[in-house]
Amino acid sequence: MPAPPDLDEETRHEREQLLREIASKERRRRRRQRHPPTVWSGLGVFGMVGWLITVPTLIGIAVALWVNSIYPGTWTLGFFFLGLAIGCINAWLWVERERRKVYEDDDEDDDME
Repeated sequence: MPAPPDLDEETRHEREQLLREIASKERRRRRRQRHPPTVWSGLGVFGMVGWLITVPTLIGIAVALWVNSIYPGTWTLGFFFLGLAIGCINAWLWVERERRKVYEDDDEDDDME
C-alpha cells in the first residue's frame, strides 16, 4: 500500500517499516494457527533446554571429582558453577538460534510473495 504523496521521506519510511512488521506478525499468527504448539513440542523444548544445562553441569562435577583425586582440595563447587555457566550460555545460544530461525522463515515468506 503506497503512502500518500504529501508525507515526507522519513515518515514514509517509518510507515513502510510498520507495515512490514505488522505483515510479519500476521504471518507468524497464521502459521501458529495452521500448526498450533502442542504439549509434546513444549515438553521437547523444555527437555532440550534442561539437557543443555544439565550435561555441562554434570561434566563440571565429574571433572571436579577427577581433579580432587589428583590435587586434593575443594574443586567441586568451582567446577559445578563453571559447568552451570557453560550450560546456561549454551542454552541461551540455542534459544537465540531457534528464535532467529522463526524470523528467517518470515523473511523467506517475504521473498516468496
